[in-house]
Amino acid sequence: MGDPYIWYEGEIDMHRFRTMIAAILAMTIVLPAGAAYGASAEPGDNAKAPGSDHRMKQQCLIMGDLHREQYFMLLAEKYTPEDVGKWRAAFQERKQLKMSMRDFYMQHREEIRKERDKAIKEKELPKKKEGTASDDKSGANALHQQFNEAIAAGNSTQIKAVLPQLLTEMQMSNKKFSRKLDELKSKIK
Repeated sequence: MGDPYIWYEGEIDMHRFRTMIAAILAMTIVLPAGAAYGASAEPGDNAKAPGSDHRMKQQCLIMGDLHREQYFMLLAEKYTPEDVGKWRAAFQERKQLKMSMRDFYMQHREEIRKERDKAIKEKELPKKKEGTASDDKSGANALHQQFNEAIAAGNSTQIKAVLPQLLTEMQMSNKKFSRKLDELKSKIK
């Protein structure tokens, strides 16, 4: 290969010098990452850091909500421009409800856990009302199936017909969410 030194007859061999700098930079990036990975788990152990799955799921949910909102807003702008304001309001309401639920949970975390544990011990879990929950879900599933088929086929008339129904479903879902939050607040306080 040649002289291992970067000095060549009193001058710096720039090619070797650049190669060494690149290697040093690569090692400063790779070695700390490898050391951190090696310190977190035993060799051969594929264990992840505690809570990393939860954080990943949380980030996916947040990004999924954002993408879902943007997707429906684009569809509404294209196929039902008269409903864009309603869609925007429905998504804003959903965000507010989620933030309220999160804030309430963070403030009353221990009381909620105690209430849940007590209900589990006494086996007094809320019973589903007959006929309503399953009927609502099957109707929503059929609606979403119809929407998926319309999108897959690229049928603009079907999309125009289904989007207002999806908006109504979202508004009803927001109302249910709000009622559940109010029930939880009245039960805890």
